[in-house]
Amino acid sequence: MKVGFLFNHYLSYQVIHGAPVAFELSRLKPEIKVDLLFSSESTLKEAHRIAAVYPEHNCSFSLLPGSRILATRFPSLHRPLVLWRNRKLLTSYDALVAPEKNFISLKLLPAFKKIKFIGLRHGAGDRPVSFNKGRLKFDYVLVPGQSYYDRFSSELAEGCCRIIGYPKFEALEKLKPSTSRFFENDKPVVLYTPHFHPRQSSWLKMGKDVLEFFAKSSKYNLIFAPHIRLFKHKRYHGSINIDSFRNCTNILIDTGSVLSTDMTYTRSTDIYLGDVSSQVYEFLYYRQRPCIFLNPNELEETNLKFWKTGDVIKNSLGLKEALNRTETVPDEALLQLQKQFVDEAFDRNDKPSSVRGAESIIHFIQMDKR
Repeated sequence: MKVGFLFNHYLSYQVIHGAPVAFELSRLKPEIKVDLLFSSESTLKEAHRIAAVYPEHNCSFSLLPGSRILATRFPSLHRPLVLWRNRKLLTSYDALVAPEKNFISLKLLPAFKKIKFIGLRHGAGDRPVSFNKGRLKFDYVLVPGQSYYDRFSSELAEGCCRIIGYPKFEALEKLKPSTSRFFENDKPVVLYTPHFHPRQSSWLKMGKDVLEFFAKSSKYNLIFAPHIRLFKHKRYHGSINIDSFRNCTNILIDTGSVLSTDMTYTRSTDIYLGDVSSQVYEFLYYRQRPCIFLNPNELEETNLKFWKTGDVIKNSLGLKEALNRTETVPDEALLQLQKQFVDEAFDRNDKPSSVRGAESIIHFIQMDKR
């Protein structure tokens, strides 16, 4: 039996959601050959960093052929080109596991008919997206909590959606990321995390106004740490120049370091300022705090349930008033709602998420053999 964990992205932020499950699967079932397959050197490097805190694993690591050239020259086509380039190799596995949905397109090829496709999540948001792609259905999906189970279980065969918790939290507890202070004052720190999706993100319509507001503010510090993909493509960030804000003493800009993905900022800030990014769930996981959501695209608020956990504003004119409201005593009902959303998003259990994920895959493989 061979199981391949596919990390088919030129950026490394998805690795921590899947690698811990792979490590535990190899430990619990050494007779299963577990390979970690990478399509960029950054994802391979990140996996080795995480593997250091799972020393008993028996996984092998491989950089897929052609990955270096594709990641450098064709970043927007990176994932489909890597899949096509390595399709013969990928057919050698009994099951493929990945923390994203795009690899399911391989199911269109007859050679993959007998291979089982297992999906993982690399976030816990509730944007209106489907895990499956049209008529292509996953054989098995592992989700972090009840809210995701309720959304996706109906898209799968009975018993093929399992709740395992959030492996990222477990891995970070082991890795112990920094908890440093970023400003030499006690002013509230706001975290602005715009998404990269051009039709849903606040960045193109409001981003520069937000930065200018904080550049002029004497009341707040700002950490600008957008989704790591925002500044990787011009079509996402629109060539908006942010260099003039780098010298502001009350603004820290981070467009892609590990601190922007390892929850250093979400754990150490006071106010969340975002749009459709699922980082708000990670922000609220350790404690309830004020949240403000930007909706310049006039998205339907009922499709984004987590917007109930804070104020929603449609333009930068409302930002000052929304921030002022965060200074008042928080409403107890709102704090309870935030806690409820987190509890539904992330299933807490004494058993590590990586073990739950590995055991779920073992159960699925054994059931499939019958």
